[in-house]
Amino acid sequence: MPSLIIEDTKGKIISIGAPFARSEVYLLGESN
Repeated sequence: MPSLIIEDTKGKIISIGAPFARSEVYLLGESN
């Protein structure tokens, strides 16, 4: 589970996982 979830104004959600894992960026909203 992501430790931090930031929702961008454009509907993009940035999920930052554990420190050992690189930051994962999920682009949601545009695909809908």
